[in-house]
Amino acid sequence: MNEESSSPPIFHLLLSEKFFIGKIDPAIQALGWEGRVPDWDGDLLGQLTAPGSIGAVLDLEDENRDNLLLAKELRENKLTANLPILAYSSHEREDLLDAAREIGVTVVIRSTFAANLVRVLMELVGMSTQQEPGDGVA
Repeated sequence: MNEESSSPPIFHLLLSEKFFIGKIDPAIQALGWEGRVPDWDGDLLGQLTAPGSIGAVLDLEDENRDNLLLAKELRENKLTANLPILAYSSHEREDLLDAAREIGVTVVIRSTFAANLVRVLMELVGMSTQQEPGDGVA
């Protein structure tokens, strides 16, 4: 639970494909967090800086938006510069993975992310992998 309320920490799913949301959201819930898909037509910055926000994940190969550009904008904005962001892509898109690394985003190959979902999310937000899921954020 975050300190400002009894609500669970918020982890933002900056994804448009329901398949990936359906794979990631249960892992987020198992960690005791709330997964939130943004209202893309709303105030995205306001949503990402909501009290209790602990991180975000995005697909660098999203067909509906340029998530590399979004990650860059989030890194450059003082309100979201320190928000942990995990970006994933296929191993064939080294160009995207390298570009995301250069702007300070944590990157992982899609297959590695899928195989180690809970561990990768815990490490992103600074939780020890020795903690039990649901214990909150370290």
